[in-house]
Amino acid sequence: MNALPFLSRRSLRVKVMQVLFAHQHEKETDYARLERRLFSSIRDTGRAFLYQFLLLVEIADSVEREALIRQAKHLPTEADLNFSRRFYSHQMAIALRADDSFRKLMEREKLNLLLDKDVVRLAWTHLKTLPEYSEYLLSDEGDWASDRRIAQALFEQVLWLSDDVEQHLEDVFPSWDEDLDMIIPRVLHSLKNWEPGQPGPWSGDCLELPHESREFVRLLLRLSLERGEELEALVSPRLANWELERVSLMDRVLLRMALAELLYFDTIPIKVSINEYIDIAKMYSTPRSKDFINGLLDTIMQSLREEGRIKKQGRGLVE
Repeated sequence: MNALPFLSRRSLRVKVMQVLFAHQHEKETDYARLERRLFSSIRDTGRAFLYQFLLLVEIADSVEREALIRQAKHLPTEADLNFSRRFYSHQMAIALRADDSFRKLMEREKLNLLLDKDVVRLAWTHLKTLPEYSEYLLSDEGDWASDRRIAQALFEQVLWLSDDVEQHLEDVFPSWDEDLDMIIPRVLHSLKNWEPGQPGPWSGDCLELPHESREFVRLLLRLSLERGEELEALVSPRLANWELERVSLMDRVLLRMALAELLYFDTIPIKVSINEYIDIAKMYSTPRSKDFINGLLDTIMQSLREEGRIKKQGRGLVE
């Protein structure tokens, strides 16, 4: 898998949006500090992504711990004698335990220190009650399809639904609420695409952004800030009877970013940029924002084309 598989281009745009939105409230003027905040935020999202896999292996290890406790009983019950270690042998858990790069990454980022034994115990107790878990125990050991399904059930029905786990994740990752819409799809994507014997989503230094992505977010942040007045000047005349100040702050931030991308990112197709910001507006702004932003960008784009200010390079970049 490529470096930083947990963040798509859309997610990177969202991270820039979050920093710009906070900037509008705080009036931070130090660009270098804002850039550091952006990259720190991206890294924290990556750490939260990796932590999901650490929880998986810790819960799998709970199976072995319980098995040893049951074995040590002086008078084991039938349930003790028939206790299944099946989930301990989950192939992703085996791969994680054996992967030295994963262990070093957990130590370097101090993610092991965030673990809460009670939360792990509660998650394991909940997992055992799922019908999917009973079905899993009947599957053949080494069946990757079954391993994939039970891992998905663990995430979707236990870790991401439990109030206790949610509180824990919010405690150790303060931006969890803001980031879960980015992290959850990427975890599920990793489960779907990872195969035994292949490098997993934790391989290498996956917390480092590829150069192209670093330059993309850095430039998008800088242009949205430094050319903010110029970009908003394109919006104001097209607001009819509205004043720019009456437009929601989130919509103003998204419009500024979209226009910066349309004007100054020569290799990103126009349709891609517009669709991305419409979709982000659906998720993070008001119910009417997507239509508002779509209509404004369409109108502004027509004028910019007529003025010859859109300079896209390559086939398929200009409609």
